[in-house]
Amino acid sequence: MSNCFMFQLSYADTDPALSDRKKYHNFYRTVPSDNDFNPARIALLRKFNWTNVGTIFQGVSKGTARYGHAHNNLVSLLERANINILKSVAFVNDPEPAILTLKNDRIAFLKFVITSLCTRDTSNTSLLVILTI
Repeated sequence: MSNCFMFQLSYADTDPALSDRKKYHNFYRTVPSDNDFNPARIALLRKFNWTNVGTIFQGVSKGTARYGHAHNNLVSLLERANINILKSVAFVNDPEPAILTLKNDRIAFLKFVITSLCTRDTSNTSLLVILTI
């Protein structure tokens, strides 16, 4: 099968792991990876001079750590931008306990909800950036 030139085109999968060209050299998508939104998040934080953040993200569920990859990328970009991460909290299915954890630590927040653009399904929430005041 090494001479087979099959390509896979996805119109909905945003998993950052699929961006690995060495592993998935025949995979293409029509939507951006979840990681592609992180530079815009950093730019927004810089625009408003927000230097302290807390994050909440969906952890491992349904056998995938896809949102963890995007979160790890965001954390790396935040560190390079000298933006302090006060707290990072993960949830699996229900985000309420994680949100309460942040509230109990007195982290006020403005949220950026990233959802699947194709399905408009809010159960696919991948990342919330929590900003302190």
